Amino acid sequence: MSLVKSSLYNVIFLVVAFTSSVQLTAAQAVLCGQYQNLTSTSGQYMSKSKVKDEKDGTAFSTTWIWGANDTYASDTRVHSYANVKSRSAVLPVMLSNISGITVSANWAMYPSGTGNPNTFDIDGLDAIGAKADVTLDFFLDPDKNQSTNVTNPKFEVMIWFAALDETEPIGYASGSAGSAILDGKNYTLFAGQNTQVDGMDNQPGQEVFSFVAPKNMTSFSQLNVLPLFQYLMDGGKMANSTYLGTAQFGTEAFHTDGKNVTFEASGIDLTVQTTLVPPAKSTATPTKSSTAPTKSSTASTKSSTATAKSSTVPAKGNTVPVKSNAVSLKGVEGIVCCWGLFEAAIGGWMLWSWML
Repeated sequence: MSLVKSSLYNVIFLVVAFTSSVQLTAAQAVLCGQYQNLTSTSGQYMSKSKVKDEKDGTAFSTTWIWGANDTYASDTRVHSYANVKSRSAVLPVMLSNISGITVSANWAMYPSGTGNPNTFDIDGLDAIGAKADVTLDFFLDPDKNQSTNVTNPKFEVMIWFAALDETEPIGYASGSAGSAILDGKNYTLFAGQNTQVDGMDNQPGQEVFSFVAPKNMTSFSQLNVLPLFQYLMDGGKMANSTYLGTAQFGTEAFHTDGKNVTFEASGIDLTVQTTLVPPAKSTATPTKSSTAPTKSSTASTKSSTATAKSSTVPAKGNTVPVKSNAVSLKGVEGIVCCWGLFEAAIGGWMLWSWML
């Protein structure tokens, strides 16, 4: 469980517990900072709280309350986003290299203690004035490094699976910006700029594209959402050279009338497939097994390097004989020259003697 405060540190109480979808007694953790993260034991996911993943998928639950008499009174602002964030080794990745983005999840939301557990209890939530949504959240940027930061990227792409009490995406007031077909369903697109600036929200000027499902979806399996990104690229709203750096699934909390809201999700899977070389995870075992030979060959390389160095010494030694030979050559030339002068002198003396 966790206590998460707003940017003003005053009224929001968020209890978050992460378990496997079949093991509901997993350990809980308490987070008391404004922004805190925990990573699953496998390292596959990171969240605002404790996350535990099993073979049947990742699961988590969060209980939150945002009081009606808080000093940060706007019920149209996002006060928290309890989520599971993918830590896939393929991220960040260029859109042109993505072959699929598949997501799976089963979720429920209800008033804590009084609602109907394991369901999306719309009537019970309306009765306590709950405002919230359930979304996939992606961040992208032309710059690879910027794409992994949730506040600095140029683009945010959201996929809305549910919304409570007329909770609206950015750009809703301007009307639909188009629609795209996904798995046979028509998703309405809304577009606008994020203008919220208070340390908790994103930087102003960030372009936000929100695809809203035609009806509430509490369960989906291996849903490939790549066509929505393709729709944006085909419409010239972002280039295919843009990097996808962050992928998250969770719920945004806006407001309740002083009552707790519980959100539960199980069987969560968020996978990005690419046309690039498979992630290191899929080749981890062969790589490790080949590590020893690699090191061995490294030693061999070092050995050959040593040999090369040792051969360098003879090379230098050979240089000395070369210089010696050069000197020797000059010495022979000098002797030949002196012998020629000596012979000339003898010949001249004999000629002089004969003339006498």
